[in-house]
Amino acid sequence: MMNKLLIIALIAGMLLGAVAAASLAEAKPFFTKKTNAKIIGVIKSDPNCPPEFYARATPKNNNHVLLNKEDISNTDGSTMHKFSWYYDPNKMKATSDTNEGKIRTYVVGVDINDVQTGQVVTHYVKVQVGKKTVDFGTFDMRGTSVC
Repeated sequence: MMNKLLIIALIAGMLLGAVAAASLAEAKPFFTKKTNAKIIGVIKSDPNCPPEFYARATPKNNNHVLLNKEDISNTDGSTMHKFSWYYDPNKMKATSDTNEGKIRTYVVGVDINDVQTGQVVTHYVKVQVGKKTVDFGTFDMRGTSVC
């Protein structure tokens, strides 16, 4: 009987350790292959914001063409969350008839039930010829219906 309790306690400890390790893992963008093109930005939040943000980039007017995306945790107490993603510039070329040379990046809150909630904050930025990085600046989520 004592051996069974010990085995159960060990298994429970291993499971808790695995869950803790998974929750401490750093968020990663969907596409991680290095390219010569990059999207960067910052999300400003506060303690009233949801526990997670979903950020996504697409060519303008082509929401079905994913450049990159990421689920960004808001549980660390920080009020500034930076993101930096590689993207495939060929996707911009393939949609050049409709994208106006711009990338659309948006951020929305995600509640504890994994449901997108509140106001979507969207920025459009023109891709500058010769520049490898597209800077989307700050997505200020404070004071929106998200927070």
